[in-house]
Amino acid sequence: MRRLLLPPSEPFSLNKDSAQAQGLVGWWPPLASSGASVLRDLSGRGRHGTHTAVSHVTTGGSLGGLNSYNGTTSKTDLGNIKDPTTAITLAIWVRVTTTTFHKDEECLVKRSGTTSPWFCYVIKLSGNDSTTDASFGVVVSGGYVGCGGTSESRLSANEDYLLLGTWKSGDYARWYINGVQVAQSASTRAGSISYTDTYPTEIGYDSAANRYTDAQFGDARIYNRWFSPTEVWQMYDPVTRWDLYWTRRGYWTVVKAPAGGGAATLSASLCTASASSPAGSLNSGSALQAQAATATAQSPAAMLQGGAQLAAQLTTASALSPAAALQNGSTLLAALTTASALSPSAGLLSGSTLAAALTTATALSPAASLNAGSTLAAQLVTATALAPAAVITAEGAATLAAQLAIASALSPVASLNAGSALLAALTTAQAASPAAALIGVSASTLLAQLVTASALAPSAELQSGSVLAAMLTTATALSPAATLSGQSILAAALATATAQALAAEFQSGGAMPAAVATALAAALAASILGLGAIPAVKSPTYAVLVTDGRTFAALVDDGRTYAEVQAG
Repeated sequence: MRRLLLPPSEPFSLNKDSAQAQGLVGWWPPLASSGASVLRDLSGRGRHGTHTAVSHVTTGGSLGGLNSYNGTTSKTDLGNIKDPTTAITLAIWVRVTTTTFHKDEECLVKRSGTTSPWFCYVIKLSGNDSTTDASFGVVVSGGYVGCGGTSESRLSANEDYLLLGTWKSGDYARWYINGVQVAQSASTRAGSISYTDTYPTEIGYDSAANRYTDAQFGDARIYNRWFSPTEVWQMYDPVTRWDLYWTRRGYWTVVKAPAGGGAATLSASLCTASASSPAGSLNSGSALQAQAATATAQSPAAMLQGGAQLAAQLTTASALSPAAALQNGSTLLAALTTASALSPSAGLLSGSTLAAALTTATALSPAASLNAGSTLAAQLVTATALAPAAVITAEGAATLAAQLAIASALSPVASLNAGSALLAALTTAQAASPAAALIGVSASTLLAQLVTASALAPSAELQSGSVLAAMLTTATALSPAATLSGQSILAAALATATAQALAAEFQSGGAMPAAVATALAAALAASILGLGAIPAVKSPTYAVLVTDGRTFAALVDDGRTYAEVQAG
């Protein structure tokens, strides 16, 4: 499970898998609405608040940012919230810049009227004596039950506090500051919360008394359930306080804890620019993309899973790719010289004839994989020649159409024979469409792998001269779908290349010793292969956590942990 240790710096949404999402009826994090006149509700209930004279401040502290209320005109109207009935939890982060207040200033409140019992529910910042003695209360079956408002609840200036009150029918009202209980009501109370529709739920303002609050407020939440002491602590604990935040864009970073333990902090200096870049912004010149291409094209066969079989597959792919696309002097290129010589790049350019294609295919096809007269051989001959659609139909190649459609989506238009019937039939709509629309089988393993490949190197950024583009496109076109399932050679190559590229990024950032990077690559590749495809569900997050300077945990996260390695 991905866990943030600092405020998110990228867009986020509700983590529905978090225990903190249970019973949530309203969630208003200022970080989701900085600079806006609306305080967005990310609970999914659409209870967006309306700001009046509220400004957003960057604290530079542990909360990332707060909304500032000036004490004279600032307020936020959250609407008429009456969901909690037999249980309620109110929580809000607050920072005060002064300890001199008016009587009964509120943080989060729904008033019932101008006479007793005054409130439906409330978190107060100050008491009757105008000091910062915060408190919590709720009106149950017409009677008030609450706690706090004494010196144990007194707040200091320029400190961040999590104020939380919780109650359930038949129990005490309990009051927590920074995860620790500081008070409880004198007696229990059973029943349901008493509501009126006269006043809305508000932050920083009491509309019944026309009273404003001078303070800075952060993350605010309302639940329709009671919180246990353990759950309250988890909301405050720096390790789990951001658990409700689900970052939308994939990225990875490195976290290193101080010697002897303690709260870890993120360090941008430990990440290279490409490593911290979301997958969607990796362009053709990025380090990660270049490393992935290099690892795939240049690594010795022994470094990639599959051994000789992989070499055979890459031989064919490389022979179909111009020699210039492979790096001079690479181990792989040296091993493939003979095959490359048999296939001059000119023989595969636009305008090649069927005879030329037959010759090339014969020269390039290992007997073990492309037997003479086999369906695959016939399909590849037709594909290489880019014959008219009628010829493809005559070959009965429905599967070929699907394979070529997917290949076309990954390949630049210029790499197909301009003007061919196949190009006209497939390229325009299918090259830009999701793979599911090209093959009509959303559960296909081939689909999953190709979607992942596209995510790692967006098709729009795969230029005609790209090594990775040529390798992925050709290997896909040459391999029947059956060989791309489970722990196939192509899956192994992609998984290992990905793991090696990540490990190289970690090492370049000075984040881990070589031995641990190697272990990470192996564990990550094995985990990906065990899933049958590189994860591509939620823009995976790659991270390394150094818990004590010696233990490393590698996470590949789309809601699950795919790999963990530890080094003594």
